Amino acid sequence: MKQIILFTVSLLIAISTQAVETEKEFILILNSTLANGTWDKDFNKELQDHCHKRSNLYLDSYTLSFPSADTEKDSKEQCARILQKYASNRPKAVVIIGAMGWHITSHLFETTWKDIPVILCHPLATLPNSLQSILAYEAPDSLHITTIKELQKHYNITFLEQKLYIKETLRLMRALQPEMKNIAFISDSLYMSHMVFSKVEKTVRQHYPDLKLIWLSQRELDLEQLLDTVSSYDKSTGLLYFSWHKPQQMPSHSFLADNIGKTLTGFANSPFFTLKDLHPQDGYFGGGYYVSASDYATDCMRIIDEIREGKPASDIPPDAGQSTPENYFNYLDLQWFNISPQLCPDQIHLYNEPVSFYEKYWKNILGLILIPLVIFVMRHYFYRIGKKHKNMNKRIINSLDVAVYLVDKHGIVEQILNTPAEENYVQSIKKGEHMEIRQIITDDEEFRKNMEAIEQVLKTKKNLHIKTQIKNMQGESLYVSVHIAYYDKNHVLGFVRNISDIENERIRNERSNFFLKSLLDNLPIATIVKDINDRGKYLVWNKKAAEMVNTDASHIIGKREEDFIGKERTDFLVEAEREVIENGKPKSFIKRFTNRDGQTKILSIHKALVCFPKGNERWLVSSSLDITELEMQRKQIELMNRHYMFVMQAIGLISWT
Repeated sequence: MKQIILFTVSLLIAISTQAVETEKEFILILNSTLANGTWDKDFNKELQDHCHKRSNLYLDSYTLSFPSADTEKDSKEQCARILQKYASNRPKAVVIIGAMGWHITSHLFETTWKDIPVILCHPLATLPNSLQSILAYEAPDSLHITTIKELQKHYNITFLEQKLYIKETLRLMRALQPEMKNIAFISDSLYMSHMVFSKVEKTVRQHYPDLKLIWLSQRELDLEQLLDTVSSYDKSTGLLYFSWHKPQQMPSHSFLADNIGKTLTGFANSPFFTLKDLHPQDGYFGGGYYVSASDYATDCMRIIDEIREGKPASDIPPDAGQSTPENYFNYLDLQWFNISPQLCPDQIHLYNEPVSFYEKYWKNILGLILIPLVIFVMRHYFYRIGKKHKNMNKRIINSLDVAVYLVDKHGIVEQILNTPAEENYVQSIKKGEHMEIRQIITDDEEFRKNMEAIEQVLKTKKNLHIKTQIKNMQGESLYVSVHIAYYDKNHVLGFVRNISDIENERIRNERSNFFLKSLLDNLPIATIVKDINDRGKYLVWNKKAAEMVNTDASHIIGKREEDFIGKERTDFLVEAEREVIENGKPKSFIKRFTNRDGQTKILSIHKALVCFPKGNERWLVSSSLDITELEMQRKQIELMNRHYMFVMQAIGLISWT
């Protein structure tokens, strides 16, 4: 079951990846089997990087196989395999490396892919007109070659020449090997090698007639003979490598042929120069004068961009590229073959060049110089800033009207940092003397509260505010507000302000409020006070009023009329209160009232508005006197009076008769 799930997930991922790729345009590279492995790998990688930078483009590559004896049948089979692989997603453009790759796949661009643009990468301005010419192992004559302009008449194709700079490479060889008298040209015997050797031969004859040219050809030598020959040369013979294609049926030493660069270097007594970028930084080939694989890929991408913008490949002139060739060499080869670096031309890229002691450690040297300098400058800067801030803080503290103490974690006052205006409520501390806060806080509970506050500030580094009671130098008890702030891990700052007047006033107010509340609660008259400015919130509801409604006063105070469910309001009472509030005149009346227990009371109600003399504060004071018993007594007296009058009238009537 697990294998089925993994297979399903993999299939879904593959399908989704393919779906994403089909939404993009893609470039196809057809790699020829004769393309050098190192150059082909670098060119593919560089072109892949260019495509990755374009979000809607990706690159795919396909390697062609060496054709069999029946070239026409083999070519059609390879074309069929290509069509089958890319049946669902046709390439935006095709890059073909080498003339052999073109002749193997040209059938595609005559039929099914006729409209697809082709960019042919080739070292020469001409190419053989058939696959048979390439496989003939000899240089074709003028009757067997064609030009890209001729191909553009029949195909949607353009050409990017991998130009060979033979003269410049020979100049570099002679500069690095002044004793050089011979040139050994190493190559296989295929068509391209014949053509390049002819160009080398012509260049030597025209520009370096004193040099003797030797051709170490695969047609004349096998691999072992090549290695023996190369090892016999000294520095008087310059080695110019072009290619060494491995034949299809190599009886032995296939590993050596596949790793020709590594193999040759171990046998040679002088560096190997090349006519194209074979990655000299790896150390298997010395270098040469050429356009790097990276620059060549940039030129190819420029042509691809033109095609993507809608320009037919056949309308793009054959181009040798816009990149500039340069001298490249591996510095390690100079050391290996004991060649002086001073022989190198001025304009040369040396790979793996060792740096001088200063260049290698300049950052460390600069750091050793700059770090102490930076530390000194920073210390001086922070010293000045600290001194400036210290002076500023001192001025700020001195300007405060509160006393500022430096207190340690044990409750010892080490220093008073200013001289506050109210010196009468603080203890003075002389320089070098300490004072314990226990000396001024005599109450043990207050001392414990102060020590807990100091401990909390030191632990949390958060400021804390407390009120405490102390005794001043005259022994008077004072109330102070102390703001405790974190100073360092062992000290706090205490900002002390005298709040005795405020605190004493608060105590007096509390006593007055207690007295007033006690007085109101002991009155036999129900008394209620509302805050008119706060939408009628109840401020006072004394004990007698609570008994009348059979509800605890704590459930009523702080609420408003609409919150108090237990009391039923009448239009009469609402109107009466409105008149008192608007007119400011007291109003008295008698009203029946039924409490929550169903008891009916007769109340004598008096409402009056109380205002603050200088302000907008207003309070409505309502007092209610229960006159239920008095009313009943009044009615009983009236009834007795009526009985009495009836009796007296009856007596008078009897006397008259």
